[in-house]
Amino acid sequence: MSTFEFKDYHLALTIAGKPFTVNCVAELVETMQVHQDALVELAAHINEGIKNSFDAVTLCKEILDDILGEHAFADIFTDKEPTLTDCSDVLKFVIEEITKFMQQE
Repeated sequence: MSTFEFKDYHLALTIAGKPFTVNCVAELVETMQVHQDALVELAAHINEGIKNSFDAVTLCKEILDDILGEHAFADIFTDKEPTLTDCSDVLKFVIEEITKFMQQE
C-alpha cells in the first residue's frame, strides 16, 4: 500500500546561539529575489556615494527580520554591536543554508 506524507519544509538554523526556523516554501524564492534586487541596488548606490555602510546594515536588518522573523536581527545582535562585516556574514550564512536546503528538495 502506498502512503503519502507531507514534506517538512522548515529549516532550523542557529545563529549566535539563537534558534530560528525558515519556512522554505516556493514563495520564499520570490522573497529572496526581491531582497537580491535590493542588495544589488544598494551596492550600486554605495559605489555612487549615495548610500553608506549604515544603509547596508539597515537593509541587512530588514532582510533578516523578513526571512527569520520579526526582531530576529535584534536577537542575533543582542550582545554584539552590528557591523557591516558581521551583518554580511550572517546574511550570507542564511542565504547559503536556504539555498542548500531548497536544492535538496
